[in-house]
Amino acid sequence: MMDNGNLITSLDAKRTTTRIHTMASVIFRRGDIFEQGADLTVLLCSAKSHISKTAEKHVAKFGLPLPNDKELGKIEIHRFPGAGSITRYIAWAASVMEYRSSIDILRTIGQRLGEHANANPEIQLIECPLLGTGSGGLDAL
Repeated sequence: MMDNGNLITSLDAKRTTTRIHTMASVIFRRGDIFEQGADLTVLLCSAKSHISKTAEKHVAKFGLPLPNDKELGKIEIHRFPGAGSITRYIAWAASVMEYRSSIDILRTIGQRLGEHANANPEIQLIECPLLGTGSGGLDAL
């Protein structure tokens, strides 16, 4: 085995820590985003912190913090104030501005969610609605 041009013995190679990257899975299902339980549940908001009627119901039901204004593509993560069996964290994702979204904005949100999950190993399952398909006006498929 070679490492930067130097030969590593098999004994040394066993001591070398290697991070294994696994592929993520995407599962589509209908229903309430809070009914299955996750480590991180994503809720959508506009860059000006407007939220949907559905999100308003979740805020009222669980006592969730409201989102702050943020740039498109940014996320804001909070500990979930309710039972950990529902979710551990919520993330407000700014996916829409003036009833528009884009693939680039959604890609940025996905990258930021992935970075946060990679930095926090307790996050294994992320629940997220289909970004941009409501007020953002993007096609679901």
